[in-house]
Amino acid sequence: MHPALRSALVALGVAAFALVACSTIGSRIKANQALFDSYPPEVQDKILAGQIAVGFTPEMVEMAWGEPYRKDQVTGEDYAAEVWTWSRSVPGIGIGMGTGGYYGGNVGIGTGVLVGDEGHREDRAQVEFRNGKVVTFRNLKDE
Repeated sequence: MHPALRSALVALGVAAFALVACSTIGSRIKANQALFDSYPPEVQDKILAGQIAVGFTPEMVEMAWGEPYRKDQVTGEDYAAEVWTWSRSVPGIGIGMGTGGYYGGNVGIGTGVLVGDEGHREDRAQVEFRNGKVVTFRNLKDE
């Protein structure tokens, strides 16, 4: 396969994945329209606004906020809970410089900057469920 064609196909695949991976409140509601329609108007309004509330089910939270990055099981002395965490990737950045030459007088100098997708992840929000209902939630980006 020609290298230019291979590059174009890879770029097209990445773009298609990005479009599929990006979900919106509207697309999540549309995918679960019958369930959304069964909710009371005040719950529908919150979901449409991208908000959640104590008492929401996991399905309601996922419609409003999307798929969490991580789901953890937490067990206390007298309870079990599930904690969902949303996070975002913070790019990693690197800078490098170098010189080189050889005996005879020619010298080369180079610099470079690298920006990557996975420098580290920053937690943005958390929700705690007990018995299938939200008991606490917080937006970490506001803290």
